[in-house]
Amino acid sequence: MMMASGNCEAGTCEADERDAEMSEAGAGRAVDQAGKLLILDTAQVEAIPWEPLRDLDGVFHKVLWRSGNAVIGLMRVASGKSEPHHVHYHSHHQIWVISGSGTIAGRAVSAGSYAYIPPGVEHGIGDVGPDGCTVFYSYRPVAQAQPLDHAVVAPV
Repeated sequence: MMMASGNCEAGTCEADERDAEMSEAGAGRAVDQAGKLLILDTAQVEAIPWEPLRDLDGVFHKVLWRSGNAVIGLMRVASGKSEPHHVHYHSHHQIWVISGSGTIAGRAVSAGSYAYIPPGVEHGIGDVGPDGCTVFYSYRPVAQAQPLDHAVVAPV
């Protein structure tokens, strides 16, 4: 994944490239599924192969649904590995941890935890526990990113 370092040259940010890469996830296999009923049973979900997420060691994903640049899928991070911190300037993320544990945006998460990552917020999956960390995610680009005044964090 691209690291968001605030480096923008000629109007293009590294994280903007990451947005484009994420929206292309599974593009060769999935078709635009907007407006179509899609129900995958357990066997069908399991039959979708886990694919390496770019060149990240120990990070895999499978796309369950896509429409244009919107993607819904599963991501698995192996124990001791991480999905480096990055920023999507033009996309929303919703993440639900379905197994394992780790940290998302610096907050401890485990099975059942939920995270909403608005555009412009640095995030990644780290400190992955001994059982790895598997998440269900949605990635939804927006036409124009909204400026972020502050992050909202639920009290512990």
